[in-house]
Amino acid sequence: INVGISADFDIKNPPEYVFVTYGKILDSVLEAEAFLRAKGLSVGVILTEVIKPYDFITETLMSLSGKAKRILYVEEGIENGGAATLTMNSLRKSGFDFASTDYRISAIEDSFVSPDAPCDIYEYAGLSPRKLVERMLL
Repeated sequence: INVGISADFDIKNPPEYVFVTYGKILDSVLEAEAFLRAKGLSVGVILTEVIKPYDFITETLMSLSGKAKRILYVEEGIENGGAATLTMNSLRKSGFDFASTDYRISAIEDSFVSPDAPCDIYEYAGLSPRKLVERMLL
């Protein structure tokens, strides 16, 4: 695709559901992808190893506009001002068709993840494979 971006599918023939991610959270995304594939859904992953400048990922996602049913950008960062939100803003400026391709974000909603009791931190933050499947489908 572009330098620093790879996909596990043919970008000219994208799946219905596309995860976009970077970093360590990739393990959770791949588990979610495997679960969805086992259920018979058309799903793929875009891994971006360069999150800035955003034009790399914007160009790639623009090519999916109207072809993929849903894009879910997954990151361990804070949603407000994070890579997923900045990418969404870049897509908006570039004319991405949000009506035909639903763009969603799974990220940390506030500046701290502070559970009251011991738990799986990814589950608590909504970033576990199970939570990613839910976010992609609901």
